[in-house]
Amino acid sequence: MPNINKRVAWLLPLFLWGCQLLPSSDPSSDNDGTADIAATHFSYHLAFANADTMPYHQATVYQTQHDSLDYERADIVKIILTYPVMDSLSSVAAADSIHQKIDYLLLKKQNGDLAFESTEQRLRAFIQDFEEYDQDMKDFGLMSGPKWFNTVSIQTQLNRANLYSFSILESEFMGGAHANESTHYYNINTKTGQEIQLHQVYDTTASNHIQKAAVVAFKQKVAIPLDSNLVTSSFGIEETAFPFPQNFCIQPTGILFYYNAYDLDNLTLQQIAFLLPYDSIHQWINPAIVPLDSFPIVATDTTTL
Repeated sequence: MPNINKRVAWLLPLFLWGCQLLPSSDPSSDNDGTADIAATHFSYHLAFANADTMPYHQATVYQTQHDSLDYERADIVKIILTYPVMDSLSSVAAADSIHQKIDYLLLKKQNGDLAFESTEQRLRAFIQDFEEYDQDMKDFGLMSGPKWFNTVSIQTQLNRANLYSFSILESEFMGGAHANESTHYYNINTKTGQEIQLHQVYDTTASNHIQKAAVVAFKQKVAIPLDSNLVTSSFGIEETAFPFPQNFCIQPTGILFYYNAYDLDNLTLQQIAFLLPYDSIHQWINPAIVPLDSFPIVATDTTTL
């Protein structure tokens, strides 16, 4: 019973805090009736030994056309933003840095410029843009076609001492043959609040060894024989100048590298992810950045990613 009481005492402030963040149902709020901003959804993630090291909750905000509360429906215009919120972090600067990064990702344009002052503004703008487009089509006696949607999902990938990694998957359809999709990863040093760069992850004097290991992992992923040369493959990659993407994620089993469509060249339409496992590069990993002592170094099958 004493342990349960302590747990309840710790969770209660988080619950009350989360309740305070729920959007107000005041009818005087900024809503013109053409769309609906639904209540924010929360799911809590608590800290566990040797796993998550800081508690956070996952928030979802969305807006739909015509007051539809079921945002999972496929036949409506909708925009959905899902993202983590750190509930506590020993470094206030680090917490601010993570929140600022997430805010920036939620409010920026594809070219990187800030486009909105708040998530509410982004939600409303998307619905309004569709309604203007829909009206223009009607004025010309045309159908507007499939419903627009925009989903942004920011998910925690790694939550360890001094290290927090997350992904952002965005899918947007505003007419055309198909939706535009992209995935990006970010790694934050929670001691300093700084984003971790690839050159900080490993000993740069061992770049040749890292490059050779990456070529092997890439070939395994795309099913190219290890004794063949990538330069003669459909990718046309020079192995001695392997194009490491800066889009990477520190994971428990290795470093995940991710190419979005067109990242390799204008002809490579597919998205490619390959894992560079620690069992092949652990001796060159920077322990000040990657806490290998908390990761099991095991043989990894890189072809199943």
